[in-house]
Order: sequence, then C-alpha cells, then structure tokens
Amino acid sequence: MRTSPSTRQMIIQMGFLEELSLHMRGFKKPAGVLGGEHQSETVHLTGFKLHILTFGLTLAAMLMMLNASIVATAIPEISKHYKSIEDIGWYGSVYLLTNCSMQPLSGKLYTIYSLKWTFLTFLGIFELGALVAAASISSTMFIVGRAIGGIGGAGLMNGALTIIASAAPITKRPMLVGIIMSVSVVGQALGPLIGGAFTQYASWRWCFYINIPAGAITGLVLCFIEVPDERKKYKTHKTLTELFFGLDLIGFSLFAPACIMFLMALQWGGIKHAWDSAMILGLFCGSFVTAAVFAFWEQRQGKDAMIPTGMIKRRIVYSSCLTAMLQMGSLLLITYYLPIWFQSVKKVGPTMSGVMILPTFLAQIPAAAISSILITRLGYYLPWAMGGSAITTIGSGLMGTFELHTSQVEWVMYQILTGVGRGLVLQIPIIATQSILAPSEISTGSALVVLFQLFGGAIFICCGQTIFTNRFQAGLLRYAPEVDAGEVVRWGVARLNLAVPEQSLDHILQAYNYALIRTFYLGVAGSFVAFFTSIGMGWKSLKTVKPAEDPLEYESKSGLEYPHHLIAPSFWIYQSNAKTNRYLKESQLPADPRTC
Repeated sequence: MRTSPSTRQMIIQMGFLEELSLHMRGFKKPAGVLGGEHQSETVHLTGFKLHILTFGLTLAAMLMMLNASIVATAIPEISKHYKSIEDIGWYGSVYLLTNCSMQPLSGKLYTIYSLKWTFLTFLGIFELGALVAAASISSTMFIVGRAIGGIGGAGLMNGALTIIASAAPITKRPMLVGIIMSVSVVGQALGPLIGGAFTQYASWRWCFYINIPAGAITGLVLCFIEVPDERKKYKTHKTLTELFFGLDLIGFSLFAPACIMFLMALQWGGIKHAWDSAMILGLFCGSFVTAAVFAFWEQRQGKDAMIPTGMIKRRIVYSSCLTAMLQMGSLLLITYYLPIWFQSVKKVGPTMSGVMILPTFLAQIPAAAISSILITRLGYYLPWAMGGSAITTIGSGLMGTFELHTSQVEWVMYQILTGVGRGLVLQIPIIATQSILAPSEISTGSALVVLFQLFGGAIFICCGQTIFTNRFQAGLLRYAPEVDAGEVVRWGVARLNLAVPEQSLDHILQAYNYALIRTFYLGVAGSFVAFFTSIGMGWKSLKTVKPAEDPLEYESKSGLEYPHHLIAPSFWIYQSNAKTNRYLKESQLPADPRTC
C-alpha cells in the first residue's frame, strides 16, 4: 500500500492500540494527533491571565518556603505549651524530611497527571497539614501536621515552576521564574521574623493559620484559569499494576528512607549525638547503602525511573543541580547566621536582626528582574550565572571581614552586593534545565533542581553549625580564656550580660565574631565553586535552543522518518541524546515506513 500525500493513520500495538496521525510523504512532523482527533497547538497565556497565574503560583511557592523557617522562633513557645522538650528537634525537621523525600515522586505525578489538578491536590494536602498543626492539641498531633504539610509542600515549588513552563513561552520564562524563586526565598528569610511577631503579639498557632487564607487565594486563581499543557495527552495507567510501575513506587520506597536517614544524621550530628556515635554512623551507613540500591534500581528502570539516569547524566542538568545546591546552600547559610551576628555583635533583638538582613533581599528581587530581562532580550543565561556567582563570592567574602565596629554602611553595602549576585544567578538553573527538556520531562527536571536546592540548604546549615560550634569554643579560649565556656553557651547571646562579668563581655563578643565570620567562609566557598559548576550549563541561547521532542516525534533511520514513540508514559523512549532509537525494538518498526 502506497502512502498518499494526505494524512493517514498507523496503528501501533504495545500493551494497547492507539492511532497516530502522521504525514508520511515529505516526512513533515505532524501537529500532534491522538486517537484520530487533531490537537491544536498550545496557546500560551498572556496579559492579565498570565500575571494573575504567576501571582498565585508565587504565593504558593512562598508559603512552602516560609513554612520551612517560620517555626524557628515559635519552637520555644510550642514546646512550653505542650511540655515536650524532647520533641523540639522534630518540630522543624519533620517538614524538611517529608518535603525532600517527596520531591522526585511529585515530579513523576506532574508528568503523568493534569498539571492543574495535581497542583491543587498538593495545595490541599499542604493546607490540611497547616490546619492540623494550627489546631493541634498534642505534640504528636503537631508533628503529624507538620509532616503532612511537608508532603503537600513538596509539590508546590515544583508545580509552580512546571506550570509556568507550560503556560508561558520560553522567552518569558526567565522573568517569571525569577519572580517565583526570588520571592519564595524572601519568604524563607522572613520566616523567623514573621513567626516571632505572631508568637509575641498573637499566638504561635497563627504561624500556621495564615497559610489557609493565603493558600485559598492560590486555589481560587487556579480554579478559574485554564492552565495550558504542552504535553501530549495520553490515556494511561488503566490498571493498578500499570499505575504502580508508572509511578516507580519501588524507587520512591528506596529514595525516601535514604533521604530521611541522611538528613536526620546531618541534623542530629554534633547536637543530639556526637558525629562518631553509633546512631549517626548508623544513619549515614544506612543512607548510603539504601541510596546505592536506589541508584541500581533507577538504572535498571531506565526511562521509567522516578529520576531517569539519562536525564541526570546530561551536562546541563547536573551542572544546574550542582549550581542550585551550592548557591541555595550559601544563601541559606548567610541568611541563618547573619541575624546571629547582628544579635551577638551589634546587640539587637531578634525582630531588629530580621529587619537588618533586608538589604540582601531588597537587592535580590530587582537583580533577578534585571537578569530575567537581559536573558529575555539577549537569549544567553550563562554570563549572568557566572557573573552572579562571582559577585556573590565577593560579597560573601567581604562579610568575612566583619569586626565588632563594622559600620552600618559597610554591612548594608556588603549585603546589597551579595543580594545582587544571588538575584542574577538563583533562577538560572531552573531556566537552563527547562530549556532543554521536553514538556513531559520538565516537572521531573524541576523537581530534581528543587531537591538539590533543599539538600544544599540542609547540608550547608548543618556544616555551618559544626563550624560555628568548634570555632566558638576556640574563640573563647583565644579571646576570653577566663570565662566558663559551658556557662556562656548555656546562657546564650540574649542573656549574656547576666552570665559573665562586664569586663569579659567584649572578649566574648570577639569570640562570637571570630566564629561567625569563619562560618561565612563556607558560604564563600559555595559561591566560588558554583562559579565553575555554572560553566557546565553551556553557552546557549534560549532563542535558538531546541528542547527535546515530546513522546510523539519522528526519528530518522536510513534517511527515513519513523513515528517511534509509544503511547503510555511508562513506555516512552527517554530522549537523552540523538540515539534514542536504540530503545525501540526493531520488530515495532516496518522495514520501510512507506509500506505502512
């Protein structure tokens, strides 16, 4: 049978039948036809709809990051209310544990199901967690609420970035991604300040009640806006078996405990247990062994893996992940310890210290906007990634020169310099990753970058705690050998004047300054290494880069074009490079497509 110039149908059998409309004569790519019904090209949102959608998604992403830190200043009051000092460690950590462990699975869910309704489901789970925590009547109930909130929050940042990638054309993504990333990080930075204000002037429960009306706004926005979806629509997973293997739940059951054990070891090491204790060593060993099994399983799964190995092996993807991890880790380290410097060395209260770190974020947001505009106009993102990393390194390095008598002009200017650098680079790993992935892969790629960001924050803060503790002890021996180090640590910086003689106070502040600036050095190192990892993102222009094709595409063989992608996502050929044809069985292709 000869192929006519008009469109004709070919049936492919692999688990089930699906019609594929294709132009066989001239070998032109079809417009995307499934089940015999033509699908129109994706129409991106513009104007008011795009702006209001961005507002709703940014609000959700900010809530997700805000909840990671808002509990910090409320923990003393919560533990006092429940009389549960032994549970303090879980109040903050359980949210991070469930959030990190759910990131890859959230990416898989966004790949398979509707972007809009998957996002609303995660938002509903997040809101439920906030309600349970706010209305909790016991410490256990509060911890459960925080865990539920972490599960829901895992899909908010990833979902926001995935929806923006689908709703906006690639030329507008840099600006919108920059807004989401910058505002969400500001939310995390202001979390302790907002939590302290609620705890002091209202109730700690409002740290969680505030999520409900704010999340409802995002929900209403999503309900009334039709979210474009660039992905090909496939009807998948009709049975529980197909659903199970499509989600790679075995991979998730390996990844989650590996992630949780690793983060627990980081959070408990040097604080609750010694680093060389059986508990910490056991957690690290268990994490590494489980991670090794997980890596083997994912390699075996190939294109069906929760974290496809073909994706993470791509230079732009792993370079983006490393850059995101180092930059976010450096940012959160400085954000966490800079208020401590203000409280100890400058002798201000918690609220005022939160105000004094605002220059970083007031500079970061406009810098992100400028970076996004330049990327949109010029197309290239690498100069801003490298330049931002260099500026951040310089700004963080200048913070390492802080002294007891550092002037206000100096610490403001150093923060502005650091904020400008962060604003230039922070959103670029997401932009670079999304630019080379097919629409159906974007959610997985975004989840991967967000996961590395969260890991970076956890690793840097925990390592910073170890550096600060060790250097503070050394600083006391160096500057104030006459005081009892245990007594100073027990009283803390807020009530230091009650614990030590007045003549020793300046010496102890010298020890604080000595320890803190050496902690800042870790942030300097992170930004410095990020300068080199960002080079791997490549000198590419968004105006010319071509993302990977989605599941329905042509593949060249012997100079002829083949419709080679099968229907269910669990059977998709993962396009890691131009040689995707190796995954397709020869029996599924005719010897010559013109004989179809």
